[in-house]
Amino acid sequence: MSGSLSRKRVLIAATTGWAATALSIAVRIFLAPFVIHRLGNTDYGLIALVGSFAAQGALLDLGIGPAVTRHVAAYHAQKDYDSAHSLIATALVLYCGIGLVALVIGLVIAAFFPDIFNVPADERHIAVTVAMLGVVNIAISIPCATARAVLNGLHKYGQANALTSAWGLLAAAVTVAILLSGGGVVALVASSIPITLVIQAVTVWCVLRGAPELRFGFRGARRDMVGVLWSFSLSMFVIDVAYNLQTRISEMIVGFFLPVSEVTPYSVARKASEMPQVLVGPFLGAFIPVSSHLHTEGNTAQLKSLYLVGSRIHLALLVPAASVFIALAGPILALWIGPAYAEYGPLVVILTVACVVEHSHWPGGGIIQGMVRHQPLAIAVSCAGVSVLILSILLVRPYGLLGVAVGTLVPTVALALGFVWPYTARTVGVSLGDVVRQVAAPALLPAVPMAAVYYAIDVFIGPATLAAVGATAIVGGAIYFLFYLVFFAGNVERDIIRNFFARVRRLIGNDAEERAL
Repeated sequence: MSGSLSRKRVLIAATTGWAATALSIAVRIFLAPFVIHRLGNTDYGLIALVGSFAAQGALLDLGIGPAVTRHVAAYHAQKDYDSAHSLIATALVLYCGIGLVALVIGLVIAAFFPDIFNVPADERHIAVTVAMLGVVNIAISIPCATARAVLNGLHKYGQANALTSAWGLLAAAVTVAILLSGGGVVALVASSIPITLVIQAVTVWCVLRGAPELRFGFRGARRDMVGVLWSFSLSMFVIDVAYNLQTRISEMIVGFFLPVSEVTPYSVARKASEMPQVLVGPFLGAFIPVSSHLHTEGNTAQLKSLYLVGSRIHLALLVPAASVFIALAGPILALWIGPAYAEYGPLVVILTVACVVEHSHWPGGGIIQGMVRHQPLAIAVSCAGVSVLILSILLVRPYGLLGVAVGTLVPTVALALGFVWPYTARTVGVSLGDVVRQVAAPALLPAVPMAAVYYAIDVFIGPATLAAVGATAIVGGAIYFLFYLVFFAGNVERDIIRNFFARVRRLIGNDAEERAL
């Protein structure tokens, strides 16, 4: 795979992903305050708590999805379609068995849901029903992950992201319709089941239409393919478990030690803190399949370039996006949910910093997954996840929600700086000096003038309206990217900008010629 082709695939994944992301953000911005005000803090907290509980059930995916993506990309590169088909069939059989296990175990746990968490007495029956519906949806979603993994392995990022957008729009429309018609928590959670089935049917159709040589289905499953999947997925499963301990179990800790109503502000703060990663995440979509392809070809030079350039661009996108939520956390919460939520600004700041640190090394993580060198990473991430769990439990009673946030931040920083960055650099074959010079410094130094601008605006203006917050974010982002592009960007970023403006000029020129004619 040439450097230009790998770069093109990353850009396609990012471009289509950002389109889907823009829609997802719009849906989030509208839905969160609408649902909270319709349901109230307790019912919304119950939904967030069930969502966190269901996320743990999703771990029964066992990391098979990333394994399918990685191996489908490798087999397709080798034109070994029979092996790819057998791998997909084996994954489907495994997924269905896992889904059945998840259903049985989940329904048993759901029956005791109100006894595990601080659910008010008058909400106990609803909590059990909602938890059971969430379990059914998870059991269905597990085998449905196969088709999305195959699309990513085939580099069909546009289709995968379009389906994500369709799912978001459909779910949002159904949510609004249910709440406006007087429906409640049970109807909202139940609606996710038919939506999941519809999107799955369309995804399978996309696979069959785009790659009929793979013959998507159950026939052709082989025992030896279980070992192929498991050799990759075991470490991914461990990483997924640890990541859930770091990020998704917090609501469960809050719901266990504090009233369920406290889950709502924590969930809102976590969603706000994850917004930068939601914005930047699409850039990461192609790293595993592209690095798998390059590793299969033995193209180490392109792997090193993908790591350094990809990490720099990812961090350069992540830092300014996160800085907005760090500098303007209080006003953003007040304008988004309501003035009463402004007091949770410090919570957003802590969780946003944790999010930036956690996701800063994801391009390297995707590359070493594509190289199948992620086993040590799984062990380190597991230690950090357990540390988050223990520290959050120790701090939640004396310090409340802030204690849970700090319990997330400290192990996350230790993991990223103490292990992940050094390990991924060594595995890819670059020095830490190269990482500092070509990744960290170029992405972080432009944040200094941006921070100065945010501080000056806060002191002299104090943005308190939507227009003022938006203008502040635009000015700060413009300052960052001006310094980045002028002083720190590499040739790849400058080529992307030049090509973009060249295309704009051509479009304008063609339009002018058509008007003249």
